[in-house]
Amino acid sequence: MRCAIFLLLLGNASLHGGTVAHYRFENDYTDSSGNGLDGAGNGALAFDSNVAASDDTGSSALNATADFDYVSVSHNAAFELQTFTLEAFVRVPTQYTNTVGTVGPNSQYIAHKLRSTSSGSFLSSYGISVDQSSSAGSNLQPGAVRATIALSTGGISLTSSAAINDNAWHHVALTFSGTVATLYVDGRVEDVIGGLGGSVLHGDAPFLVGSGNFAGSTSAFRRNLDGWVDEVRLTDTTLSPSQFLVVPETSTVLLGCLGLAGLLRRRR
Repeated sequence: MRCAIFLLLLGNASLHGGTVAHYRFENDYTDSSGNGLDGAGNGALAFDSNVAASDDTGSSALNATADFDYVSVSHNAAFELQTFTLEAFVRVPTQYTNTVGTVGPNSQYIAHKLRSTSSGSFLSSYGISVDQSSSAGSNLQPGAVRATIALSTGGISLTSSAAINDNAWHHVALTFSGTVATLYVDGRVEDVIGGLGGSVLHGDAPFLVGSGNFAGSTSAFRRNLDGWVDEVRLTDTTLSPSQFLVVPETSTVLLGCLGLAGLLRRRR
């Protein structure tokens, strides 16, 4: 029965489609979706082996624990979505604190589509970040996950009640259907805003992993992440938790199912 369920989930995972970009960080910044939206590393980024979110997400993860380090993907019209799912695995330290004035006093960005580097608010078309563990701002909640979307009717912000500053891997996701925005942590709904209207605002700035880069990559508001990131995926549809990149623990049963799945695929 467990094998049948796994095969069903495997089939569903290949059917939802709509992947715009997928960065696995297997020692490179390649977009594994096949859409050619490859990234480039900046600063002291590294690939740490044997620290991936699970055995099933590859053998390495992106180490973005230094300052001025981030992945940049040049602007492309493919990023200009009106419905989407943005998801990633992230791990941040227990005492998650970045120096105010060096990396910015607010939430630090895991991944987002930068809209503009000018001054102002809601400069991300859409993005996910995590609050640092400091008293730099009264609005901060140490370890809380945040998500924002810039809409023509006004920007929106979602915040998790769950904290992820425990030095463990967590899956985070932001979905937007055009009228409903939902923030998930580890597959659980943390915040929802419905009844939305308008369109997502876009610009020609890059898609970024590990930094906000507001007002530039060296500004006091660059909001660099201090942590590890793995499996960043952007999809042009609103996925459900069963379609997220949450991978089950490897087990003897699972390995047997994988073998059976491979055999079935070869016979097609």
